[in-house]
Amino acid sequence: MAVATATAALQLVWCEMIDYTLASPAWTNIGQTGLYHQGELWWALLGLDQLSHWRMEQTALAESLRLRWATWTHVYIGNARNANALAGFLASPATGGMVLEGLQWLARPATYRQPMLRHWDDVADSLADLLFAWQLPADALR
Repeated sequence: MAVATATAALQLVWCEMIDYTLASPAWTNIGQTGLYHQGELWWALLGLDQLSHWRMEQTALAESLRLRWATWTHVYIGNARNANALAGFLASPATGGMVLEGLQWLARPATYRQPMLRHWDDVADSLADLLFAWQLPADALR
């Protein structure tokens, strides 16, 4: 019971931190170049960084953060490095229930900024890994 209580407390605090940053002008400086490493801060906060390995037993936690990832992608997915981090996250075992929705988040080409940057090659590789990891049937991708 103590583990469940600790997990619920972590989830509550984590969601509050994400909600604060999504609403904070200090974290939403779209188009400004002052925070070069802002993407890395977001990845760490959202659990999209390479240090986060989402396991199957964390599926419920991942699902509880789905709305926050969707909100973040609406604003930030146009950045290749953000798209790459999200694609890598979606290939993890905990995200099976949100892979198709996540692919829709990634499929917003109208929002992509600087599509010729080399980082988009990394996104293509991560998307290929994601599709391979989940072996999604073609009719599910339509």
